[in-house]
Amino acid sequence: MKLLEFYQSVAEIVRQDLKKQKMLLPVDTIAGLCSQHHRKHRDLGEKLVSANEPVYIYAIQKAFPCSGTETANFNALELAKSFAAKKASALAVATEKHYYCGEPCMLSGVAHLVDLPIIRWDFIVEPYQLMQSKLWGADAVRVIVPLLDQIELADLYKKALELDLELIWEVHSAADAERIAGFEQSRILYLDGDSPDLTAAESIMKKLPYSAPALLNGDAVDCSKIENCPFKGAVLFQKAIQ
Repeated sequence: MKLLEFYQSVAEIVRQDLKKQKMLLPVDTIAGLCSQHHRKHRDLGEKLVSANEPVYIYAIQKAFPCSGTETANFNALELAKSFAAKKASALAVATEKHYYCGEPCMLSGVAHLVDLPIIRWDFIVEPYQLMQSKLWGADAVRVIVPLLDQIELADLYKKALELDLELIWEVHSAADAERIAGFEQSRILYLDGDSPDLTAAESIMKKLPYSAPALLNGDAVDCSKIENCPFKGAVLFQKAIQ
C-alpha cells in the first residue's frame, strides 16, 4: 500500500473515533476549557527562522506501521529528556493509537517535562482536534494536506489562529504546496511522500519566502545535498528513534 493510501485509511478511523470522543466531551465543553487555558505558547516558527543552520526535531513515536516495527521498552518521558539533552529544537509526539500506539498522556507529559515547542504529530482532520491539542499542551500540529479538501484546510487554519497553534502543512507535491500558499500566517511546511527526491524538495522550497521554515524527512532526504535553494535554514526532521 502506498503511503498516502495508508494515511487515508488511518484518517478514516480517526474520523470514526472523533464521533465517540465528541459524545464524551462535546464541542461546547471543550471550547470552554480552551478559553480558560493560558499556558504560554512556545513559538516553533520563530525558533526555526532564527536558526543559522539546520536544526533537529525528534519524534517520540512508539510504533512505525510502515515498517512494521515497534520500540521495545518505550518510555516517552525518558526519550523526551534524552532528545532535549541532544539540543533538540522541538519534539514531535505521535498520538494516534491504532497504528502508532500513541496516547494523549504522552503529549501532555512531554509538554510539561521539557521547555521546547511540542508538535502533535497526528492525523488532524477537523478543528475539534486542534482544541484537544491545545489542552494537551501542543504548540503546533501536523496537517496532511492531500487528505483534506480546501474548505477543511481553511477551517483548520482559522481555528489554529484563534487558538494560537502553529500548523505544519505536510505536502507530498508542489500542487499540495500551492493549495496552502494563501495561508500566510502558517508558514511551516513538511515534505514527505513515497519517494521524496531532491528535485521535488528543491522545487517546493524555492516557492517559499526566505523567512519560511520547512521540515524535511531526514530519514528519506539528505537536505544537505539541496543546492541553490533560496531557503537556507532547512530543518531536518528525524523520525527514527535513536
